[in-house]
Amino acid sequence: MARLEQALDAERHFAADASHELRTPFAIIRTHAQIARRSSQPEERAEALDKLIRGVDQATHLITQLLTFSRLKHSSRGTGHGTWSLAKTVARVVEERQGPARAKSVELTLKAPDNEPCMVSVAHGTLAILAGNLLDNALKFTPAGGRIGVAISVRRERILLRVEDSGRGIPAADRLRVFDRFYRPAGQAEPGAGLGLAIVRRICELHGVEIELLDPEDGQGLLVEVAFRKPV
Repeated sequence: MARLEQALDAERHFAADASHELRTPFAIIRTHAQIARRSSQPEERAEALDKLIRGVDQATHLITQLLTFSRLKHSSRGTGHGTWSLAKTVARVVEERQGPARAKSVELTLKAPDNEPCMVSVAHGTLAILAGNLLDNALKFTPAGGRIGVAISVRRERILLRVEDSGRGIPAADRLRVFDRFYRPAGQAEPGAGLGLAIVRRICELHGVEIELLDPEDGQGLLVEVAFRKPV
């Protein structure tokens, strides 16, 4: 009965979160659809349709993030047994983000040890979600012409994933709060529901992984360091 009540409570929370977060993007989608429908000007109609498509893409991303967070939030342990290559997974995620990075004129690079797969006890799919959210976050806040450097290294009994960007960074006072779901720092104009880092933190909690937000060496932007324990 306790497990049933927990499951029902999870569904109630998810329904409330989804209803609240999806109301605005779907209202915007409807507005652009109405503009496209009644417009007699080809240029105005094309612009409205472009905005409608972007709105659908943002709503789809939000739904995916909501589902992922709901699943992780109510999970009590990490995914499966075994080891997976952090280097191969991150390389694939970086390659998938090269298109959006080029479209924004952002230099996206990856440094990883040669001939070292860097095995960790986190499943490939979960690693991809973690790395993808970190890169999406960096791309969102890095201005055009900026840079994002992804690095994988081995340090004693730890395997490190570091994502460094040249964006505006996060003030020290907000660095704990940005891991809370739906938190958006004051003055943030970029679109997003504030779920990316909440998902990353939950993955870290489930797998005993450490994460820290730091200042880059040059003091500009943000450095995210994720430390995995070497498998026994």
